[in-house]
Amino acid sequence: MGSWGRLLAPLSNRDFALLWAGQTFSTIGDFIFAVALPVSALSLGASAVELGALVAIFASTQVALLILGGAVVDRASRRTVLMACDLARAVAVGIAAWLALAHELRLQHLYVLQAALGFSSAFFQPALRAIAPQLLPPTLLPSANALRSSARLIGRALGPVAGAILIVSGGPGLAFAANAASFAVGAATLALIPAASAPRAASTVTWRAQLGGGLHYARAVPWIWTTIALFALWNAAFNAAQNVTIPLLALPTGGPELLAAMYAAYAVGQVVAILALVRREWARPGLALYGFAALTAVAIAAAGALTSEATLLVLWCVSGIGVLMATNIWETLLQQRVPAALLGRVGSVDLFGSFVFTPLAPYVAGALVSATTAALATVALGLVGVATCVFALALPAIRDLRAPTAARASST
Repeated sequence: MGSWGRLLAPLSNRDFALLWAGQTFSTIGDFIFAVALPVSALSLGASAVELGALVAIFASTQVALLILGGAVVDRASRRTVLMACDLARAVAVGIAAWLALAHELRLQHLYVLQAALGFSSAFFQPALRAIAPQLLPPTLLPSANALRSSARLIGRALGPVAGAILIVSGGPGLAFAANAASFAVGAATLALIPAASAPRAASTVTWRAQLGGGLHYARAVPWIWTTIALFALWNAAFNAAQNVTIPLLALPTGGPELLAAMYAAYAVGQVVAILALVRREWARPGLALYGFAALTAVAIAAAGALTSEATLLVLWCVSGIGVLMATNIWETLLQQRVPAALLGRVGSVDLFGSFVFTPLAPYVAGALVSATTAALATVALGLVGVATCVFALALPAIRDLRAPTAARASST
């Protein structure tokens, strides 16, 4: 079977195909919303601080509720959780669309909307991670995760363009309405998937034990808690570079055109990674995970040292390859090795821990740039990422981690 055949194999499963189609449509709506939200806020007179508050409200609400979200996901039908979240988001964004089209929308409404979306996301993200192993055999999970990444690439490619067209045609309210419709489509496709029962033993566990179960399991497995802790630092460094120092390097060098081209190069790198992922399984996934994370970190450090336009494009393409490969390997590891009854909670612990420092990253990056230069700050952030990977690869729990098939072969 060729690369395309392996990549598309999960779509032969009707239920996964419905899930993927609905969430691809919903992801396009997410990127429509990503354009419409700041346009709407600025049209209402929002300051830079108030724009930042909109992002912070979403992120803080999501992080605060992730552990609870994981517990609910492991106690209820994951398909039902996903459908409820999509319906809730359709209603919330639909109300904002109605207010905007009626010229009654206020900045305070957007604050409430962001809180509602953050609330829903805290339940949706763990459920989305946990549902694939219920629908597919383990051998198809790498391809399924690659298809999930492809859905995001499709959304990133089509959503902003569609958002701009909708805003020009009818204002942010029309774009909000399109986003609400995309959530409705996502819920409708989920409704066509047969409801699965909650994971076994969930109903016999107390809520207190349920909330702590994911944390206890993650702490008991060295390669899980080590990776969550190290990626808290790695993700903070990467996001600081991606959102602060890289734009500060690109804009003086080649203007908005170079920055846009770098985003496109990043997407090209991720397409390459998606095709590469389905060609092989990783016998030593720990080495592969941190190898690709280190590749991205090296590319970031090199971007600070080598700032020509062509070099930045190549390095950001390499970064896209590394991020998608590492993400796919990690998510597949969790799906294949964590018990199904714990997958939602362990996933929520991972999401919480891995991104706990990310909201602070822009402030740290700004301070680094103020104290040095954008180039030196970028090099420093890249070296932080490299150091976390080198440290991880020195740990036996990471270095000796093997794929299930490789582990069975080595024991015979």
